[in-house]
Amino acid sequence: MVVTPRVTGQRSPPEVPPGADQTPTPIGEITSDSAPRHTVTRFLAAGGLGKVYLAQDDELQREVVLKTLKDAGGESSEARYRFVQEAQVASEQADKAKEARAQAETAERVAVAQTERAQKAQVAEAKQRIIAEAKQTQAERNAYKSDMLLASIDWETINLGRLRETLDRYRERPGLKGFAWGHWNRLATLLELDGHFQPVLSVCFTARTGQSWPRGALTEL
Repeated sequence: MVVTPRVTGQRSPPEVPPGADQTPTPIGEITSDSAPRHTVTRFLAAGGLGKVYLAQDDELQREVVLKTLKDAGGESSEARYRFVQEAQVASEQADKAKEARAQAETAERVAVAQTERAQKAQVAEAKQRIIAEAKQTQAERNAYKSDMLLASIDWETINLGRLRETLDRYRERPGLKGFAWGHWNRLATLLELDGHFQPVLSVCFTARTGQSWPRGALTEL
């Protein structure tokens, strides 16, 4: 009986010294009684040279592979050599299987991490889009308030040409039309006109002189 622990890095099989007692116990089914230091857990496979079992080595405190030679191969040194070589190959294959499972688990963790990063990127992109839209809206409102002040000054100075240009600028932009034209005939609050040196008291352009533009007349320009 030959005991082959599952140890990685064993590339070449050990040499069989001449005259060494390498004859395995010729048994049909290995049991814990025939392998005192090993606790046989299950049968693995059968091949041309013998059978393979999985066992727990009490001294090494680890799992090992136990192989038994058939009666016909017990006297052949070549058979014993092939026997040991196959055991080592089986041990290396078992370790490679463990490595493949570990790599699969790592790939799964990487996939989870990539999914989390993608979700965070989507959330960040949505936030940036909301912020950009808010800034754009604020910029449009600031421009509108500035135009209100300029239009008021144009009215006071009877600069109707530039006043009409201001109105046409909003008329040509559908996105601002409802917002701008909806405010022509209503009183503006100081909050809407915050930051201007001369706040317009009325979007229908009540002049500082006390004269006022007729309500609704601006839409006729």
